[in-house]
Amino acid sequence: MEITWQPSEDNPRALTIYIEQEPWKEVDKRLFSPFLPSLKKAHTLKEAKEIFSELEKTAARQEALKLLAVKSYFTNELQRKLSRRHLSQEAIASAIQRCQEMGALNDEELTALWVAQEKRKGRGPHHIALRLQAKSGKKYPQDLSSQEEQRMQIAHLLNTRYKKWQNSLQDRQRVFMALKRRGFDTECILHCFKTSALDNF
Repeated sequence: MEITWQPSEDNPRALTIYIEQEPWKEVDKRLFSPFLPSLKKAHTLKEAKEIFSELEKTAARQEALKLLAVKSYFTNELQRKLSRRHLSQEAIASAIQRCQEMGALNDEELTALWVAQEKRKGRGPHHIALRLQAKSGKKYPQDLSSQEEQRMQIAHLLNTRYKKWQNSLQDRQRVFMALKRRGFDTECILHCFKTSALDNF
């Protein structure tokens, strides 16, 4: 059985695999180039499919680990990255499972690190929950920060980033909206304003 491959006519980053001179599959050139010679071991279409399935899983696993070596990803993010590489869902699922078994992919651990990082940036729980949902594909509760923690964050912001917030009613309104956009509870914002003896806000 003749198996060949050549650059795709439509996609410069892809290769088209031919079996008996008929197009069979299109694959990512960078990921699959090192593995395609193994396909020539196949004598039947069934063997070609079996060999390709294993090659694809290897390529997916190597690409996943390469991505995770550069930065941490949520499972949902890594799945989206791999799906852009002409990989099957079966190969992606296999790569995800292997990365989780190796400890390289851990949504629970990454969530804790990411929440702590966002809090240090002065983000409130509502903002953090929405960002987490966008990144991970999971819905998170809006109470990722306690009221006391929010008040401490707001007080810090009022003393640093928003030092001029007491200058005028317009400044206080502007800062109030800025804190809301950062995801803080209205009650916590007003509490911090009131404890600064600005009851007329």
